[in-house]
Amino acid sequence: MKSLIMIIDGMADRPIPELGEKTPLEVAETPNMDKLAENGING
Repeated sequence: MKSLIMIIDGMADRPIPELGEKTPLEVAETPNMDKLAENGING
């Protein structure tokens, strides 16, 4: 069984004024993470 553990620390951090008061995760384009979440088991 293959496993992948991703620890993405700080992406859902506090809002940043330079990003329009959004977090890095809110403004990031994450097609690969979206595909992993769609096809994998997460929790």
